[in-house]
Amino acid sequence: MATNPQYFKYKEYSEIKKSFDYTPTDEFNISFVNALIKDIRNTPTKEKLLYKTFYELKKLVKRHHCFMYYNKENCYKYINYWLNKTIRDSNYNITKENFKVFYDFKNYDPDDNADLFDSISKLRYMDTDSFQKMEKLYGLYDYFTEQKESHDSSSLCRNISKIAEKYKSMMQEYKEKDHKLCEVLTNLKDIIESDKLVAKNICTKNTSDLFYLKIDPPREEQKAFLHHKHMYYQNQQKQKKKQDHWDHTEYQDKSQNQNQN
Repeated sequence: MATNPQYFKYKEYSEIKKSFDYTPTDEFNISFVNALIKDIRNTPTKEKLLYKTFYELKKLVKRHHCFMYYNKENCYKYINYWLNKTIRDSNYNITKENFKVFYDFKNYDPDDNADLFDSISKLRYMDTDSFQKMEKLYGLYDYFTEQKESHDSSSLCRNISKIAEKYKSMMQEYKEKDHKLCEVLTNLKDIIESDKLVAKNICTKNTSDLFYLKIDPPREEQKAFLHHKHMYYQNQQKQKKKQDHWDHTEYQDKSQNQNQN
């Protein structure tokens, strides 16, 4: 995962993220992690936050519904991204060297079960480049979802240009570096353009053009428009030449008549 990141498409990511957002019916006893946390050497405040992270991790791996309903590998992949983002955002002093504390978490936990074992064993400390690309991509996914599902029905329309700018910025940055990333970005663009607000032109009649890049092949409607524009220009030029010819002929006729008089 560190050297060859596998990206979620928008639909996969949003569905799994929502599935993992739940309230467990039982409390999880993870008091055993206190000894592990002490070894990381943090401030008391960060120790509490790290404890909460361990609790959230246990909550995720115990989400049986998600593992049953979705592809298990995708569940592992989401948990791994979530953990890498959490430890980076919170600055817990978790590094590649001491990331094994999460494997110890699995070994210390008396509640040993298949989901816990498989999930924890799949965790990996992500390299900076892979993580940053995923963070940008999933951040864009989250932003689109936030606007689309806002109680303010005009939120998506107001921010569609901002989404388009983020999309184009990433496409330009990675078009020659990461084709898989560009593929899932294109998938996101297609989803946005087919959204009911966008597709019905409630936002703007030019939404598709907001996502148009110079690196994109021309769309059929763009080809037709450009052809029509080209033909119109040619006709205008022909009309102008005819008019210039008539004006010149008329001028010559007038000049000849004046000379004869």
